[in-house]
This record gives sequence, C-alpha cells and structure tokens, in this order.
Amino acid sequence: MIFHHERRLQRALHHLESLKAEVEAWADECPYRTWVDFDVDARYKLTWLEAIDQPPARFGLIVGDCVHNLRSSLDNLMLELALIRGRGRVSKSVEGDSQFPIFAADPSLNPKRLAEFKRMTRGINPRAKAIIEGLQPYNRVDRFHHPSA
Repeated sequence: MIFHHERRLQRALHHLESLKAEVEAWADECPYRTWVDFDVDARYKLTWLEAIDQPPARFGLIVGDCVHNLRSSLDNLMLELALIRGRGRVSKSVEGDSQFPIFAADPSLNPKRLAEFKRMTRGINPRAKAIIEGLQPYNRVDRFHHPSA
C-alpha cells in the first residue's frame, strides 16, 4: 500500500530528476564561463562560474513544484500519523490542523508558537511527536544554516 506522503515524495523526486536533466541540457550549451584564481597566502584556489545566459524561467517552476511536493509530503505524513493513531478516523479539526511543523526557534519559548506546534501535532502519537520535535531546526548544532529554517 502506498500512502499519500509517499506519492508526493515520488512526485518531488520526479521533479528533481526533471530539473537535473534540464540543467544538464542547458549547461551543455555552455552558457557560462569559468576561471580559477589562486590565493598563495591562503593556499587554496577559487573556481569562479559566471552565467553568460540566464537560466530559463522554467527552472524556477520545476523547483517550485518539487518544493511544494516535498512540503505536501510532510503534511500528508502528519495526517496519516493522526489516522493511524485514530484507527482510521480523525475529527475535521484534526484533519484541517494536521501539518508538519518546522520551527527555527524553540516554540516553548513563545506561548503563541507553542500553541501552534501543539495544534499542528495534536492528532499524532506522543512518540512520533517527540521524533518530529527532535528533527526541528532549532535542535541542530548549526541551526542558523539549517535548510528548512
């Protein structure tokens, strides 16, 4: 059985592969130039890349579709976790509120954000909630550079 979040993830991966093929085709036309600078003091070299032609606008559309499907996959996962806990049934409010939380700062430091976190995760098993909380950007060592923050 394939769950909705898996379908969304598969679709995101399809968009990613499509983007890869499009970028490779664009790059094969050599719409950029490269050069290397050496820094003797720092003992490293810098490789520069300059676009001569702007990438096609469709690249942005493909990236947008990919990110949308990734985000939707996470949100679908939350609803599916609630359905598992509710043995196939959830209230309309849990269904509408189920959303994968992504917080750059610890929501327990802000009552409004904490209420939002609890609302998004209220339908799921406490163990699943703890795992999701552990995955939050604010729990990372380098949280200010976390890609989802």
